[in-house]
Amino acid sequence: MLAGNILINIESGMDYKQAQIAFIRKAAAALRQGGHLYLDFDLSPDPASIFNSLSESSYFEGTDDLGTHGRTVSHGEVYDPVTQLCTGVGHWELTANNGERLTVPDLWHKHIPTQTQVYTWLAETGLTIERTYKNYTDQPLPEPIDASTNRATIWARKN
Repeated sequence: MLAGNILINIESGMDYKQAQIAFIRKAAAALRQGGHLYLDFDLSPDPASIFNSLSESSYFEGTDDLGTHGRTVSHGEVYDPVTQLCTGVGHWELTANNGERLTVPDLWHKHIPTQTQVYTWLAETGLTIERTYKNYTDQPLPEPIDASTNRATIWARKN
């Protein structure tokens, strides 16, 4: 199972799109013939509507068993429909249980793949799509995707 937005969270020194393709190739190569791959990722008909924001937000905040508190802060992101890259800035805040504070700046880039791209990459690795689900439900993913789509889970089989 390749979950948790793995495609947009790959850390690599190579071109982001090429890293996504390489990741899928390696995952497919690890499967035996007849094996299954499950891929979960963000999918939207209009990524700009999700990723173009200049407001501050936090997508994670929590405290571990030792009392260390952490939080991510985003100061905004911009999506470029030509390159399919989303670029954002923010920082991580950590406060240790002794009160010591650490702030780490974060500048990130993510390639937001389309449904067609992901389907093509899977086919090129010898995988056949068995089913594709919409938004963590048992509803099939429409083609083309509609405005209510924000997530896809693909079940594929290695030929």
